[in-house]
Amino acid sequence: MLAQVQGVFEGETLNGVIINVQGLGLEVYVSSQTKARLPKVGSAVKIETLFLFRQEQPQLFGFLSKKEKEIFELLLTVQGVGPRVGLAMLGSYSPSKLLWILKSDDKKALTMIEGVGPKLASRLLNELKDKLEKITAISLEQNEEIENIDIPSFSRADKNKNMPSGKNEKEDTSFDAFQQEATLALEALGYEKSHIFSVMHEVYKENSCDDFTSSQEIIRLALKKLSPVLSSGGPSDR
Repeated sequence: MLAQVQGVFEGETLNGVIINVQGLGLEVYVSSQTKARLPKVGSAVKIETLFLFRQEQPQLFGFLSKKEKEIFELLLTVQGVGPRVGLAMLGSYSPSKLLWILKSDDKKALTMIEGVGPKLASRLLNELKDKLEKITAISLEQNEEIENIDIPSFSRADKNKNMPSGKNEKEDTSFDAFQQEATLALEALGYEKSHIFSVMHEVYKENSCDDFTSSQEIIRLALKKLSPVLSSGGPSDR
């Protein structure tokens, strides 16, 4: 029900935005990051939506991508995470960065989000550990898998050919694709997922999405951090 809305962006409200759909003004609740990425007032816009009943009141939530919507729905499965906290989490970090924070067990980064204390952060990390694998699998299905161990090179221009307009969204989507490709390559080299996620998160924190134009660059930075792990008997040889 109301899985997607297409209309004219009419402006912002206190908690969301107004989308005019053939004369009907719909208030859609969105994260601060989504709100910042919307076009100027009067422009056409299409967003993914989720219709929920909260305290017997219908509410419509909006997202710029299916991935963002999937993550929001996943967050709501955790006890103590309602729509307000879910939007706060997506407003604090991009979908890609939030996934890597959860995968790398970065409790400190989670507690920096409004409404997320130490107990809720721990619950998020514990309850979502297995479910995150499903999100990763869904994301990987949308990208070509690496066919050999040789480090691949994918240009930003190639990755952005069919991306929707909006600089920030293109950068985040491209970087996420590069991360996935790099993860597959590092797994093929024999590194364990837990080590890869931890190192990828470090690379993410130390660099801007703009710094990368291919997965090859991420792999090289990750290998510098992973080499001591391998030499100390971390992942086994294959």
